Amino acid sequence: MAYIELYKDVKEALRAAHVVLFAHKSGYAKIDAQRNLQDLTHYYDDGALKFHYARVLSSRAIYDGLFLRVVESAAKDSENRERGFRVVLWDCFGNSVFRVDCDEMHKTRKQAEKHFADNFTLDVAAYYKERLQEIGEIELRDAQRKIDAAKIIND
Repeated sequence: MAYIELYKDVKEALRAAHVVLFAHKSGYAKIDAQRNLQDLTHYYDDGALKFHYARVLSSRAIYDGLFLRVVESAAKDSENRERGFRVVLWDCFGNSVFRVDCDEMHKTRKQAEKHFADNFTLDVAAYYKERLQEIGEIELRDAQRKIDAAKIIND
């Protein structure tokens, strides 16, 4: 029961901070990933996918929308001589939380998904609490700089 309540608190905190949770946005994996990560990262924009010879194979919200899990296939080198598979996990701020490097990508999608299942662990509440605090502190500093800058202007 505490497990579900924990996510409830995290989701409530994110909504209070006007953070949009992930949701099913399309039956097409690439479009789902693009729409969910729009304005957060350029990672799955058409140009970036083309440059990296990458394809989005699946995209779905997990942990009640707190993360987006994407399975991708991409070139392991700049000449696209060899392809690999990996799972990339995104947080609601557009940060990748889990992703293996290109040289560690797997030969099959199934291997990539197994690697993720075997190796991903995260205290979701602690993670988002830390991120919200960090982002809040950055925004406070930015706001103070703007207030200080406005004082420079003579009326």
